[in-house]
Amino acid sequence: MFILYTTEDMLYRICENASSDCVLDLWYKIILSTKQVAVQKEQIDTTNPWIQVLHRMDVKIYAEEEWLEEVFANNQLALEEPTASFLLDLPRDISQNLQNNYGIACYTTGTTPDMPFFANRGWHIDTADCDKEKSWEAFLGDLTVPSNSIVIVDRYLFSSNPGETIEDSFTNLIQILNRLLPQSMASGVLDVSIVFDFDTINFKKDKKPDGTEIDMPYLAKRINKLKKEINRPYAYNISLLSINANCLNYDKTHNRKIFSNYYIIRAEHKLKAYNDKKRALCDQELTFSYIFSDGLNDRSSVPEKSKDQTIKALKEIINSEAKAIKPSMMIYRNGQNIPISEYSNVLFS
Repeated sequence: MFILYTTEDMLYRICENASSDCVLDLWYKIILSTKQVAVQKEQIDTTNPWIQVLHRMDVKIYAEEEWLEEVFANNQLALEEPTASFLLDLPRDISQNLQNNYGIACYTTGTTPDMPFFANRGWHIDTADCDKEKSWEAFLGDLTVPSNSIVIVDRYLFSSNPGETIEDSFTNLIQILNRLLPQSMASGVLDVSIVFDFDTINFKKDKKPDGTEIDMPYLAKRINKLKKEINRPYAYNISLLSINANCLNYDKTHNRKIFSNYYIIRAEHKLKAYNDKKRALCDQELTFSYIFSDGLNDRSSVPEKSKDQTIKALKEIINSEAKAIKPSMMIYRNGQNIPISEYSNVLFS
């Protein structure tokens, strides 16, 4: 769940000036929406009027000076809160390292802090729109967002309708990851988790190159080879999580979506949206939202809550399957089968 880490002075400035400053107003509404904030201080001054106001609005306030000092000494510890944002007086080298290598959004407490990008407006397209190019590259554009995890949820990602093949699935994955994977990242940190149902594959239609039936080892190795077509200067993991109807919360994985720490992408029908000839494989709306694109100033739901609900459902599936005597879930990481207990993704930790 998102949490803002800031200084005591900055928190007071946000509360005091939100009504007269549109940027501070956004930070204030984010705090009210998430019902929590962390302060770089050893102890919270509960006698401060603004602290009392926040408490009356059911906002939990945590004193996190010790943990933040540990993070400044060892930046990787920030991944204990992968969806956090820092609004602090940070040295430039620490701020850049946290953002570029660990995907944590950092802002300075200057005279007027910057508007948080994760409160920017999102966008959507209709794939039937003749004026829009039919590709994920066109839909996502030159997206530059700090990220430390990518989760793709589509039970039918590798299934094929008439006029489609499983190769179209790989084409969409390449397009998506080429846009979503950050340009810089510490090696070994980021995990791309693909949640799908292996049983939905059209085994009669889609085969291995030698004509035999597709199996999980083949699919996992084929997906891992996509890394060669996605040029990044760091090592990252690709994990395949196959679930089926016997898994807990299977019904909660129906909606097709992609999410990271600061955004969520939704597809009405399928993430296998295009083919390599730039033709839409179905008519649907694709929607990109930052976690606070909606809901701060209108009656919409905040996208961050939808993301958190999906994370919770997937964590429950993973934990349940890890305890099962005969698990229904299969997990492959970087082309190799692994025990469920060895799977890791910072958003599920």
